[in-house]
Amino acid sequence: MSTGLIGDAIPYDLTYVFVSVNKIMLPDTNAPRNVINPIEHDVFGVAFRRGSCTNYTALYRHELIKRGWNPEDLINSYRWIMQPWGEKVNHAYLTVLGDDGVYHLDNLNRVVIKQDILSYLTISK
Repeated sequence: MSTGLIGDAIPYDLTYVFVSVNKIMLPDTNAPRNVINPIEHDVFGVAFRRGSCTNYTALYRHELIKRGWNPEDLINSYRWIMQPWGEKVNHAYLTVLGDDGVYHLDNLNRVVIKQDILSYLTISK
Protein backbone atom coordinates (compact mmCIF):
# COMPACT_ATOMS: atom_id res chain seq x y z
CA MET A 1 0.00 0.00 0.00
CA SER A 2 1.08 3.55 -0.57
CA THR A 3 0.20 6.89 0.94
CA GLY A 4 -0.20 8.33 -2.53
CA LEU A 5 1.79 11.32 -1.31
CA ILE A 6 5.31 10.36 -2.38
CA GLY A 7 4.96 6.64 -3.00
CA ASP A 8 6.49 5.34 0.23
CA ALA A 9 5.33 1.83 1.07
CA ILE A 10 3.30 1.63 4.26
CA PRO A 11 3.28 -1.70 6.15
CA TYR A 12 0.08 -3.58 5.27
CA ASP A 13 -1.00 -4.07 8.91
CA LEU A 14 -0.90 -0.32 9.54
CA THR A 15 -3.04 0.49 6.53
CA TYR A 16 -5.46 -2.37 7.20
CA VAL A 17 -6.01 -1.41 10.84
CA PHE A 18 -6.24 2.31 10.02
CA VAL A 19 -8.84 1.82 7.29
CA SER A 20 -10.83 -0.78 9.26
CA VAL A 21 -11.11 1.30 12.43
CA ASN A 22 -11.91 4.48 10.50
CA LYS A 23 -14.58 2.64 8.53
CA ILE A 24 -16.51 1.38 11.58
CA MET A 25 -16.21 4.47 13.81
CA LEU A 26 -17.51 7.99 13.49
CA PRO A 27 -15.73 10.86 15.20
CA ASP A 28 -17.54 12.21 18.23
CA THR A 29 -15.73 14.88 20.21
CA ASN A 30 -18.30 14.51 22.99
CA ALA A 31 -17.60 10.80 23.46
CA PRO A 32 -16.20 9.92 26.88
CA ARG A 33 -12.44 9.49 26.80
CA ASN A 34 -10.72 6.46 28.26
CA VAL A 35 -14.06 4.78 28.92
CA ILE A 36 -13.92 2.13 26.22
CA ASN A 37 -11.57 -0.73 27.02
CA PRO A 38 -10.88 -2.35 23.62
CA ILE A 39 -9.65 -5.53 25.29
CA GLU A 40 -13.17 -6.18 26.62
CA HIS A 41 -14.92 -5.60 23.29
CA ASP A 42 -14.75 -6.87 19.74
CA VAL A 43 -13.36 -4.01 17.66
CA PHE A 44 -15.64 -4.91 14.79
CA GLY A 45 -18.68 -5.32 17.05
CA VAL A 46 -21.48 -2.98 17.92
CA ALA A 47 -19.69 -1.34 20.84
CA PHE A 48 -17.56 0.89 18.61
CA ARG A 49 -19.59 3.19 16.41
CA ARG A 50 -18.59 6.62 17.74
CA GLY A 51 -15.54 7.82 19.57
CA SER A 52 -13.09 10.54 20.42
CA CYS A 53 -9.54 10.65 19.09
CA THR A 54 -8.51 8.79 22.25
CA ASN A 55 -10.90 5.95 21.39
CA TYR A 56 -9.51 5.74 17.84
CA THR A 57 -5.96 5.57 19.21
CA ALA A 58 -6.88 2.82 21.66
CA LEU A 59 -8.44 0.77 18.86
CA TYR A 60 -5.52 1.26 16.47
CA ARG A 61 -3.14 0.14 19.22
CA HIS A 62 -5.25 -2.82 20.33
CA GLU A 63 -5.66 -4.15 16.79
CA LEU A 64 -1.94 -3.82 16.01
CA ILE A 65 -1.02 -5.69 19.21
CA LYS A 66 -3.45 -8.47 18.18
CA ARG A 67 -1.53 -8.66 14.89
CA GLY A 68 1.80 -9.13 16.64
CA TRP A 69 3.16 -5.58 16.89
CA ASN A 70 5.32 -4.86 19.94
CA PRO A 71 3.37 -2.66 22.38
CA GLU A 72 6.56 -0.70 23.09
CA ASP A 73 6.59 0.41 19.44
CA LEU A 74 3.04 1.79 19.66
CA ILE A 75 3.13 5.20 21.35
CA ASN A 76 0.04 7.17 22.36
CA SER A 77 0.90 10.69 21.23
CA TYR A 78 -0.73 14.11 21.42
CA ARG A 79 -0.55 17.38 19.51
CA TRP A 80 -2.29 20.71 19.69
CA ILE A 81 -4.73 21.41 16.87
CA MET A 82 -6.93 24.39 16.06
CA GLN A 83 -10.63 23.63 15.70
CA PRO A 84 -12.49 25.33 12.81
CA TRP A 85 -14.19 27.63 15.36
CA GLY A 86 -10.81 28.75 16.75
CA GLU A 87 -10.51 26.60 19.87
CA LYS A 88 -7.07 25.04 20.48
CA VAL A 89 -7.42 21.43 21.69
CA ASN A 90 -5.17 18.51 22.54
CA HIS A 91 -5.55 15.73 19.94
CA ALA A 92 -4.51 12.06 20.34
CA TYR A 93 -2.99 9.89 17.60
CA LEU A 94 -0.85 6.75 17.49
CA THR A 95 2.85 6.86 16.65
CA VAL A 96 4.22 3.54 15.38
CA LEU A 97 7.93 2.75 15.36
CA GLY A 98 8.34 0.45 12.37
CA ASP A 99 11.37 -1.36 10.98
CA ASP A 100 11.58 1.10 8.11
CA GLY A 101 10.41 4.31 9.75
CA VAL A 102 8.01 6.11 12.04
CA TYR A 103 4.30 6.26 11.16
CA HIS A 104 1.31 8.19 12.48
CA LEU A 105 -2.23 6.82 12.61
CA ASP A 106 -4.46 9.83 13.09
CA ASN A 107 -8.21 9.77 12.53
CA LEU A 108 -8.02 13.36 11.21
CA ASN A 109 -6.00 12.15 8.21
CA ARG A 110 -7.16 10.05 5.27
CA VAL A 111 -3.99 7.94 5.12
CA VAL A 112 -1.26 6.62 7.41
CA ILE A 113 1.42 9.31 7.53
CA LYS A 114 5.12 8.46 7.39
CA GLN A 115 7.28 10.67 9.64
CA ASP A 116 9.33 12.11 6.78
CA ILE A 117 6.17 13.29 5.02
CA LEU A 118 4.72 15.30 7.87
CA SER A 119 6.47 16.18 11.08
CA TYR A 120 4.34 15.73 14.18
CA LEU A 121 5.46 17.02 17.54
CA THR A 122 4.87 14.47 20.28
CA ILE A 123 4.14 16.34 23.49
CA SER A 124 3.29 13.32 25.63
CA LYS A 125 3.19 9.58 25.59
